[in-house]
Amino acid sequence: MTGRVARRGLLRVAGGTALAAGLAGLGPAVASSGTRRSAGDLVVAGGELGGSFTRFARLLGGELRDSGPVGHVRVVASGGSLDNLALLRSGAADLAPSLADAVAVDADAAVAVARLYQTTLHCLVRDGSPFRSAGDLAGRRVAVGPLGSGSAETARRLLEPTLGVDLRAASHATGAVALAGGSVDALLWWGGQPSPELASLVRTHPLRALDLGALVDATRGPAAPYQSVRLPRDVWDQADDVRTAGVAVHLLCRPALDDATVAHVVDTLLAAGPQLVPQPSGGLQYLAPASLFDTYPVPLHPAAARRYRERHG
Repeated sequence: MTGRVARRGLLRVAGGTALAAGLAGLGPAVASSGTRRSAGDLVVAGGELGGSFTRFARLLGGELRDSGPVGHVRVVASGGSLDNLALLRSGAADLAPSLADAVAVDADAAVAVARLYQTTLHCLVRDGSPFRSAGDLAGRRVAVGPLGSGSAETARRLLEPTLGVDLRAASHATGAVALAGGSVDALLWWGGQPSPELASLVRTHPLRALDLGALVDATRGPAAPYQSVRLPRDVWDQADDVRTAGVAVHLLCRPALDDATVAHVVDTLLAAGPQLVPQPSGGLQYLAPASLFDTYPVPLHPAAARRYRERHG
């Protein structure tokens, strides 16, 4: 567990230790934007090792390699959405998933290829804790994912301004252990059904989700990234449903990625969608053909927009 995450630290997505660590994890990886690559090679950034972003990136990389005119495809780990934007901006990655709310941090770093799915925010506390609403977390310690993660940016947007929470950087697994042990008061996590780490934890340390409806309502606007969604009571075996945030996950690319490669990625998503869904999957509307091009307010790469028109009219 690191120390407190300052606001500036959450916004600083390029060149730090989180980025360096992220590039180390998945076999051959791009070390910097200056690394030489052969024409046609692709680098796909993922997220935490074992996480849904990385599992999707591996599936996509394999399908792109097997199905079309690309060279060597490499998958690299990262801290998550913010790190992925930094990798795209530097040229160290060509494709990467990201939470939609994180894109605003560096809107010029990337454009969208597709909307992948919608995910749900869980603000988890120990079942026996006194916390009953998000407001009860004012000044409390909240684990928010690694530096460079989208969940850290979400915490900065939703929790920090209103509640003045003490944001703590931690991997998903480390944050879960810290919550069970009491060294943090809450854990912020994007997902669907409990991940394997959380499912194991709740067998001995029951958790429940706090209602975030008021915080989500405060962010509403024409281009607001969050949707108000219902988190059913049976997800965490608690007494009531709660309202929370839903957000889209987009597949992004470098703005300068060539048109032929982008069109091939779109074709792959349309043709091999079911094979690209990581299991278990907690996302809603995962790779639904009718919503792949719905990335507003993140603009589509022109070649992606053109390919969707060609395929769908």
